Amino acid sequence: MLTGSPAGSEVPLFDVRTRTGLESIRAVRDRFLEDSETDLSGIRPRIAQSWRRCAAMRVDPDGPIEVDESARLDEQTLHCAAPYVRELEAIAIDAGGVATVISPQGALISDITPAAADLHPRGRILLEEVCGTNGDGTALEDGRSGWVYAPEHFRADMQTTGCFSALVRDPFRDNVRACITLTLPESVLLASDPGVIALMVQGAATKISQELAARSAPREQMLFAEYLKVTRRQRNGAILATDGKNTMVSDQALELLRKDDFAAISSYAQEALRSRRPIKHDVTLSGGRLVHLQVSMAGEESDPLGAIVLVKSTTEEVAATSGGARAVAANSPTGSPVFADLVGGSQEFRLGVQMATAAVEQARPAHLIGEAGSGKRALATRIAEAWCDRVRTFDCAVTGDDGSSIATGVEAHLDGGGAVILRDVDGLSASAGAALNDLFARLERPRVVLTLQRPKTQALALISTLDSVEVALPPLRTRREDIPAMAERFIADITAKRPSPRLLYVLAQAEWPGNVAQLKSAVEHAAMAARGPEVCADDLPQGFNGGVSDGCLRRLEEVELHELRAALAEAGGNRTRAADILQIGRSTLYRRLDSYRRRGIVI
Repeated sequence: MLTGSPAGSEVPLFDVRTRTGLESIRAVRDRFLEDSETDLSGIRPRIAQSWRRCAAMRVDPDGPIEVDESARLDEQTLHCAAPYVRELEAIAIDAGGVATVISPQGALISDITPAAADLHPRGRILLEEVCGTNGDGTALEDGRSGWVYAPEHFRADMQTTGCFSALVRDPFRDNVRACITLTLPESVLLASDPGVIALMVQGAATKISQELAARSAPREQMLFAEYLKVTRRQRNGAILATDGKNTMVSDQALELLRKDDFAAISSYAQEALRSRRPIKHDVTLSGGRLVHLQVSMAGEESDPLGAIVLVKSTTEEVAATSGGARAVAANSPTGSPVFADLVGGSQEFRLGVQMATAAVEQARPAHLIGEAGSGKRALATRIAEAWCDRVRTFDCAVTGDDGSSIATGVEAHLDGGGAVILRDVDGLSASAGAALNDLFARLERPRVVLTLQRPKTQALALISTLDSVEVALPPLRTRREDIPAMAERFIADITAKRPSPRLLYVLAQAEWPGNVAQLKSAVEHAAMAARGPEVCADDLPQGFNGGVSDGCLRRLEEVELHELRAALAEAGGNRTRAADILQIGRSTLYRRLDSYRRRGIVI
């Protein structure tokens, strides 16, 4: 089961089913605690990664136990979990072990496990950053269920037992409601089938999630029913359903999509909910995989329950860099190094770069159309500099009524062998447009690039005279799948810190009326403000609200949002103190903050 080696590995993993294998793991652990550069090739990859995290966080394997006495689990989860956890507890006691439940914040909740209460203090914190590698903390850190065998634990006092931890997920939200664990003595595990134990614990977690679904709010149940109807009709389809707070994902979607794909796809569903109309869109996923989205409304369009997303694969792929950031491969016979480092894999963006490449290679004039902040200036500069080293920019929106001055300047620079960028030609005066049109009519393929937001009379005349290549730059809202990779690039240009998954999710969900320029400004601010090893959503500028107006909230949510902001301000950002001010549990505060952040509202 857990022997052998991963593909490409020359060193087999130590066999956790034999005492010899366990002793070998224990010996490697002891060496690792002395020297963090110790070779871990015989250790399961998940455990090796956890050990390295623990070493980086300087977790003390013999440190004191930490307790959060205020820790609690919400009543609904406790009620749904009680019968299944008690069944596990009875099995554990018979085998000399224990069953435990911890909160999403990593604290032991012994309300329904009296045997565990006799062994451990209520509220004991089991997070990796406190206890090191262990079933509960590592499951929460990795976001998935799994085993931690006795010698794989980081703490010395956990070396005699192994445990399987299963996450109880909210049936409608992408978050964890609890973690349940069955802990057994090492001797029992050696004489048992670990697969059977894992199946039993995972089955209990699944049943708890089903109970939570049965007790959910009526609208959530109705959305769930609509989701089931679609999945039955589309038996092999990759389906997602969301109401902006709750998300359901089919098994096929989980197989097709990777972790960083969900933010982009969910953002298109959010857009459909805001506009209350269906959407069809082609999206490029991580790894350069192209899919087609069909987003429809569940329930009445005037008051939809949520959005249902059908994800269909296509055979087309786009190039991706080895680092995971999506890059454009110019779709021309030779390609062009001028645009090789541009980040973006969406179809519309790739078509725009393809046309820009044609303008460079054929030495033809070009006109770039796109909303403010969409990147026209940067792309125009690349095109012009690919033609020659001498580039001059004229701002057409600020010229006077007399067009002779701008035309004279453009002619002089072109005659000198240079290239010209005419910015905002949709703002040209009639006289300036006429003078430039007369000039271009006398020249053959002048090195000219125009930029504009929308074609007006003067701009259309210049485009016709120049016979220029049209390069359309899409707004950011139609290429949301590119946002995470763009954010990673902007951060990498400033700091070696990495973006947190939550930051990338919030950015992908947000509206960007200022397009790439606005995204770049917000991300660069966050990168400079970040204090930890990650750039987080909390590091975004205070003025950032994801483009989602508070007016989109229901009245009670507006009141709650105001109270949350006021409490956090009074507490100086300390969430524990804010929870005390509001007289709610810390986990409740975290959950409410998380629900707003999922909707692009950063508090």
